[in-house]
Amino acid sequence: MKVNRMRNKNKNRSQKRQQEMIEKRRLKMNKNHKKREEQIQQNIDSLTIYDLSEKLFKDVKHTSTLKDEVKYLSENENDGLTESEVLFLSDFEKKNEMKLHIHDTGHRVYVSDYGLIILTKSLQEVTNVNSKDWSELYEDMFNLDWMVTNVENRKCGWGNQILKLLTSLSDKHNVSIKLVSDSMTNTKFWNTSLDLLGKWKKYLGNSLDEVQLRKWYEKHGFILNPVNKSLIHYNSNKRLLKEYPKLYRQFTEWNSHNQLIYPSTTLRNEVRFKSILGYKGTYDFESTSSCYNNFITGSYDRKYVDNNFTYIT
Repeated sequence: MKVNRMRNKNKNRSQKRQQEMIEKRRLKMNKNHKKREEQIQQNIDSLTIYDLSEKLFKDVKHTSTLKDEVKYLSENENDGLTESEVLFLSDFEKKNEMKLHIHDTGHRVYVSDYGLIILTKSLQEVTNVNSKDWSELYEDMFNLDWMVTNVENRKCGWGNQILKLLTSLSDKHNVSIKLVSDSMTNTKFWNTSLDLLGKWKKYLGNSLDEVQLRKWYEKHGFILNPVNKSLIHYNSNKRLLKEYPKLYRQFTEWNSHNQLIYPSTTLRNEVRFKSILGYKGTYDFESTSSCYNNFITGSYDRKYVDNNFTYIT
């Protein structure tokens, strides 16, 4: 009996020591994990708007410019920029405090303490346009790939100021500006958003939501771009879209609805579109944009449209 008691006593001591060791390891692991999280957060907090500009520049350069486009731009004078585009950029650099932080073929990254913008030479592919010399009409155009306000200087009016400057220079030099209105809040459509919204959360995806952002651009004169692949695809494949998975239909509508443009005076006055509803004749830029917007948002009865009109593709 005495031997059994000793064995039980030793066993209890051993179990207690094991539990103590397990608890110590757990506390140590938690402490190390907390240190790692604090270090990661410190690294994130230390990221500047200049760091973000370099990250976004690499992404834009990797995804938006094809090899043949780079070759075309690099082989032409002024990186393929037209005279109007050169004057547009020159005026922009003179009339605001932003500095040209990165300059590469077809890409320009401007940064200040208030935020950043990335302008890219646009090589617009035009379809469904009934106009002479349409390629020349669409020469003068930039992509506004990114516009991000520095979180430390948010709500000071910088964004409105820059957009007013860009649109006024667009009117002055007859240069269009197109963009995708993406608030980074709809992560189900973009896998890359998840990465950006992690490390760069303090700059991205924490301001205006999707609808608010689009309305903000529209307030500055941007309208739905009637010339983009997504919209043409949406229009010409509407019947097929009914058979596609729901997420694909949602993405197609989202992408089409957020392709915006501030058209140059030339585009507004001279470009004419074929009817997307099958009517005879041609229509101007803004009325075609409005028609597409009604189509996407469901303002038109789609069943009636499907049964009564032949779509121009």
